[in-house]
Amino acid sequence: MPPESILLISFTKKTVEELRERCDVEGVEIRTFHSLGNNLLKYADDNITGSRRMIQNTDEVLEQIIANLLEQDAVWQYILYSFSLPSDPAKLNDEHARVLYNRISLTRTLRQETETHGMIRNKPEQVIAYWLYLYGYEFKVREKISDEVDYRPNFTVFLNNRRIYIDLLDIDERGKTWRDKNYAKSIKWRQRYHAEHKNSYIALKNIWWRSGIMIKMLMQKMSVFNKNQKLIEKVKILQFIKTEEEYEKFVKICKTFMFLYKNELSSIMAIKQKIANNPDEFFRYRASGFLKIFEQVVQTYSEYLDANRLYDFSDMINLATEAVREIPECAAGYRYILLDEVQDISKNRIELIRAILAKNPSCKLFAVGDDWQSIYRFTGSSLKVILSFDQMFSIKTKRSLIEATHRFGKDTVRVSSEFIKRNPLQVNKKIHTSVKQQTPISILLNKQNSDAESFIKIMKILEREYGEELKSKSIQVISRFNRDIERLSHPEIIVKESTIKWRNYSMEFCSMHKSKGITRDIVIILNMNDDLRGMPAQRENDPILNLLLSGAEDFPYAEERRLFYVAITRAREHTFIIANRKNPSPFLFEISEELQEDLSAHRCPRCGFGELIKKHGKRGDFYYCSNYLYDCDYKKRI
Repeated sequence: MPPESILLISFTKKTVEELRERCDVEGVEIRTFHSLGNNLLKYADDNITGSRRMIQNTDEVLEQIIANLLEQDAVWQYILYSFSLPSDPAKLNDEHARVLYNRISLTRTLRQETETHGMIRNKPEQVIAYWLYLYGYEFKVREKISDEVDYRPNFTVFLNNRRIYIDLLDIDERGKTWRDKNYAKSIKWRQRYHAEHKNSYIALKNIWWRSGIMIKMLMQKMSVFNKNQKLIEKVKILQFIKTEEEYEKFVKICKTFMFLYKNELSSIMAIKQKIANNPDEFFRYRASGFLKIFEQVVQTYSEYLDANRLYDFSDMINLATEAVREIPECAAGYRYILLDEVQDISKNRIELIRAILAKNPSCKLFAVGDDWQSIYRFTGSSLKVILSFDQMFSIKTKRSLIEATHRFGKDTVRVSSEFIKRNPLQVNKKIHTSVKQQTPISILLNKQNSDAESFIKIMKILEREYGEELKSKSIQVISRFNRDIERLSHPEIIVKESTIKWRNYSMEFCSMHKSKGITRDIVIILNMNDDLRGMPAQRENDPILNLLLSGAEDFPYAEERRLFYVAITRAREHTFIIANRKNPSPFLFEISEELQEDLSAHRCPRCGFGELIKKHGKRGDFYYCSNYLYDCDYKKRI
């Protein structure tokens, strides 16, 4: 069998280089999908490619297209008033869900714009504040209404020597609330109080977000007091929006949606049908608004590519598939295809492999993948590829489980396996190891919002343990996000790009995604905190992306769990995890019973995950919840 008839495909240049080092058979074709697509297009004529070339600045082009669309009032209003709310606030039917939603979604830039507004503590409150600010109203948030009563309306608006009080209430159309009896009593008390004092009062219902009428109702009720409501200058509006985190998120979602839209071989009509079939009223309202804007982005982007004779990476894979199907000699002669990391494959790449197999009926497909390490769903990959491999490729399949590891010892095998198998959708494998030595996983809790002190402590521990031998050990630092390297800022630590130096030791830093495939003697994991940008990353995929992402999972933080599994299985000898004592990741409680026992007594009983903080007040000492910034109002006198 000629080696040229064997095709090996992997996903990154790094893994391809490793495969080339291991494969000592000259002539075997080893490529990334990018390289394979480019090579196949050499066979294509102008009927397929149209004499096009690869675009080099996709992100910049899409960003400019979206920036131009901001000139439309409907676009910037959608971003601030609709896109800004990722889920229906009226469905947050317990304290934990409500506070977590605020932590995930709330941004602080409006308060920075004008400090006189006060502290915004929940996401719906912030969206209303956007409207008040852009219509030029002077207002304060949660200002105490009187020294005589302990009552702070959500908003106090100052208009022509008049105060207008606005409350945002968790009640349905019948006036009933999901919250406790005290909350229901407080609503009735507020209504009586404003009636007795003849105050100008507006009561808004969170349920109005569901049908998209909240801003309309606010405008209507405010028009009673101000019939000439006008927006501030357009230039100031656009300037404000471009500094908002909401705009940054919208641009990112648009770019991801475009990537998935092409990779999944979808159409606008198919997406519209999915939206129409969704039973959730709020989702239909929000997703429909997004799609109206995205249609303009698709059209303008396509026109740009056509005008400049360009195609992007997704187009390249799709054009390569067309070339395989249309040109007889393209991709002919393959007898074996070896596909690495198959759990990461997207729909258009599957179609390319299927086209090659159809061109070569006797060709055998050998695929290697691990559903426990499926961490690229945001690019279109899905667990279904492994769970339903034979249906995906329409071939008879023989399946084998790889249950042996030669990387780490029994400690890591036990902890990592128990952790990942909590999700019942993961394949039930029984991992065993040939490594005789133990590879412990140690957790260090720090008191500062920095990981530098704990990192130095770990390095000193390693010096004592290994002595001179430490200089020959490979050490990798890993974290959820690239920016977490900043957490090592310290006079003793030198950080340059992705390299970390302490004393005479040098080590590399990478994200958890980039760590897949890496094996080192010692691994140090940073920022394992229960935070927006901690682990699990609480800003999971926007629900809108589920219109294109396949294989949605009901298990909480399913992909983040797999990402953590990858991180804790990189070390041959020892894994160290650094977290903040105030808010360690919930994943750490699952892998350490000692941590659970140590810290559970300090959790807030109302929201369930805030830390109780002791404070001295006028009437004595009391505890309050660290999530007070996100609307958890738990207090307990000591």
